[in-house]
Amino acid sequence: MKSVFTIKLLGDLDAVTIEPYSSVIDKLITTITSPSVVLLDFSQVPYMNSTAIGNIAHWYSLFQDKESEVHMIGLNENIYDTLDLVGLLHIIPHHTSLEAFKAVIAAQS
Repeated sequence: MKSVFTIKLLGDLDAVTIEPYSSVIDKLITTITSPSVVLLDFSQVPYMNSTAIGNIAHWYSLFQDKESEVHMIGLNENIYDTLDLVGLLHIIPHHTSLEAFKAVIAAQS
């Protein structure tokens, strides 16, 4: 079974507020030694700008290089629509709830 790492994002995500998450994710990427699953929890994120979207796309690429998966939960309507518009929802799996995510991961085992 793959290790699952959850990153709970909080507040508006922009060029300033995304930086601490980037630091955490950079450290996580260097520690991953086997295929893993990273869950980005957006349930406490009311807004994100293009810088945050770019970071998410970059993180996805970095985890793919480590043969790891990225999943998202807790997308509000505005964030869902934005990520759909830029195409990220077509490449990054997203789930309506933590329970739905867990069901998908359990089915993979």
